[in-house]
Amino acid sequence: MIPFNFPNPLLEGLPDYKEIRELHEALRYDPLEGVDVESLSIMERYSLLNGEKVLLYPTGKSLMAALTWHGMFRIGLQNRNPMIAANRKRYFELIDPNTLLKTIKAPSAGISVNLLMGPTGTGKSTIVNRFCATLPQVIIHDRNDGALWQQHSQLVYLRADLPHDGSRRGLLENILLSMDEALGTSYAIRLPKQHKGVTNLCLATIRTLISHHTGIIFLDEAQLRNLVQNSQASVMQTFLMEFANSGIPLVFSGNERAFDWLTSSQDITRITITETAHFHPIGVLDEEDWEVEWQLLCDRGIMKFYVLPQPIVDFSGCSQMLYKCSGGIARLALTLWCLAQKKCLSNKLSENCSICPEDIYKIYLGKSFTLSRPLADGFRYKSASTLAEFPDVDVDFYQLHWQGTPPADYQINAAAHLSAPNEQVTQSAHTDRGMSELAKLKAHQTRQKNKQKRLEQSRVGLSDEDMRKSGHIQHNIDQLAKLRSEVEDK
Repeated sequence: MIPFNFPNPLLEGLPDYKEIRELHEALRYDPLEGVDVESLSIMERYSLLNGEKVLLYPTGKSLMAALTWHGMFRIGLQNRNPMIAANRKRYFELIDPNTLLKTIKAPSAGISVNLLMGPTGTGKSTIVNRFCATLPQVIIHDRNDGALWQQHSQLVYLRADLPHDGSRRGLLENILLSMDEALGTSYAIRLPKQHKGVTNLCLATIRTLISHHTGIIFLDEAQLRNLVQNSQASVMQTFLMEFANSGIPLVFSGNERAFDWLTSSQDITRITITETAHFHPIGVLDEEDWEVEWQLLCDRGIMKFYVLPQPIVDFSGCSQMLYKCSGGIARLALTLWCLAQKKCLSNKLSENCSICPEDIYKIYLGKSFTLSRPLADGFRYKSASTLAEFPDVDVDFYQLHWQGTPPADYQINAAAHLSAPNEQVTQSAHTDRGMSELAKLKAHQTRQKNKQKRLEQSRVGLSDEDMRKSGHIQHNIDQLAKLRSEVEDK
């Protein structure tokens, strides 16, 4: 193994935490830090309560997930250190477009994959957002003769969503567009033109990611619908396992049931090589330290997002009420907390406005929480029959833990869903959700087309020598040839 102190340009400019508390502090985020809440106008208070909120006081679960990714990330870059001759040789072999490869083999031994899964609203995206926020996304390296670089764009991390249609091409488009947005390149335009077949485009995309020494990739929005209940599911699953061979650390994030396809021992042992980060609603598995987890999540996190003029009435009572009404689900607790504050502001419209447990309970019983209430109640009361109406909740798992037997009726329903993924659902609520997904898909496609147009426009007038036009791989190869020529001349 290469010593940790061996020079490695890929690690320059990246945080190197020596203590766990350093990472914990870097992850912590309070959107009201530095805000003089007392001086806020009522409209400013409403804006804060209605706006998008990213707040986090790391729990033990989220901190362990971040520690796992930090280790995967740094060791992955250490194993690809371009100052090592063998690594350089393998690197240039992989990015050489003249090399015909039927599959991508890792530039270093072993694979590095992590699963981040759990019911919706349990904080998966929040911890990924905060982990990425601790890193620069791109590092531009100047000439380095030891690494054989004239210039090098290192992609520190990449986030991309698995597509709604579950297709490989949709995923590749998302990856390439995310790369272009970060690097200022035009891969999303050029590579599909050069590689018409999906399989060839897969290899070209992975080759490009390797060329930028991509540090870690987060693939989000893994769902039952796009990874299991889909006509292309089998092909996508095979591709994801091949992607794991690239040597780039991967984190698959999504719903619990999105990973129902992991039944083969070969796949399971490879994809669970690191400890799975399973984000359950707090307390539903009767963990020994669940009260501490809730205190960290709610008391030091969620309830710190408070914009009312007067102090909280019965802080402990509010925390307990939030737990009962949310079922231990972070997003639902935050929703209840913000709605209760908005209700107080609208009812009292005075500077003597505060909040108490009863305010939270009224929101829980209100119309705006109607659709979320069964989900919260299912986990609060540990009721598998209540949760069974949500096909993306792993009811079998929770029922087995709570009562020792999985629900027979749910097994039948799950089998029906798997055998007829395109079957229309007649219930109005489910129909509404289906229409919403269709609207999301159309909006997603429109955004992708607009991004491509902007990228094409931005490349007009660039010279053929410009790296943004010629591409990073070709640039590296050209510069390698130039460096070799300089060495021979000397």
